[in-house]
Amino acid sequence: MKKILDPKNLPYFGAIVQAVLFSSVGNQFFPAYGWLVGFGVGAVVNYSIALASSRFSEIAEKRKPLARLALIGMFLLSPITITCTMFVPKSIITAIAWAMCVDGSIILAGAIAGKSLMVTESNPKVARKKNRVAKALPQEDKPLPKVARKKITDNELLAYLAENPGQSQEVTAAHFGVTRQAIGSRVKSLYAVKNESK
Repeated sequence: MKKILDPKNLPYFGAIVQAVLFSSVGNQFFPAYGWLVGFGVGAVVNYSIALASSRFSEIAEKRKPLARLALIGMFLLSPITITCTMFVPKSIITAIAWAMCVDGSIILAGAIAGKSLMVTESNPKVARKKNRVAKALPQEDKPLPKVARKKITDNELLAYLAENPGQSQEVTAAHFGVTRQAIGSRVKSLYAVKNESK
């Protein structure tokens, strides 16, 4: 019961009542199934008005002028349509009012939703913003590429070190095509063996 009496639902209850009014006058303008056509037009018109009035603050600033114009237009057109149908149902003004009701609802709903029915390319500004955000976030360290280890004999390594005394481990590793850590561990083990033999 509380959900039914929620003030947020009041615009939609009003839309239903107004749709019933459209249905009652629809018989006077449309010869066949006028009540059904009237109810359909009234539901579309007043649902868009209720939706716009409840979500106007959420509409983007660029669409607010169009939404405001369409909302005022539909606010005036809805009672005019009912009044003209009751008192001058066969006039051109009444026919124009009925036709404009649905068109105005489409414009108003489009201004509220802001969604395009056409498939468009992604906005480059949005893509650039996403890239900036992604760069600002902490990045995980990428794993270093694995280097294929070649088998190096102790004699080859000792011969190279004897020919190139004082050579850095980086240059030695690049010469043999292995990592610096691999060369460092081999050099340490060789010197350990050499010291033990002494």
